[in-house]
Amino acid sequence: GQLRSFSPDLVLIIDAANMGDVPGSIRWLSARDVTGTSAFTHSLPISMLMNYLMLELHCRVSLLGIQLASNEMDGVVCPEVSCAVNKIANEIFTVLFEVVEA
Repeated sequence: GQLRSFSPDLVLIIDAANMGDVPGSIRWLSARDVTGTSAFTHSLPISMLMNYLMLELHCRVSLLGIQLASNEMDGVVCPEVSCAVNKIANEIFTVLFEVVEA
């Protein structure tokens, strides 16, 4: 309900992904790229969430994946993944700051 009342043009989902790449790699993914379910964080495929949000909110939904090093329960986040998270957060902050300043 809160997202609906906000009426976003874009919903950005950032999530760990197993893309078969080097840990910490960042890649845009489409709903078609995401298959299966995860016993750890998602009970349904994230593609179903993406499609639901697109239909309900009438907006674009984008997924930014970060290659995980391990999907071990309660595992420690490796430095490469932490660096990727910080890089994404800094980029989002920079873009939002530029929009606000414009």
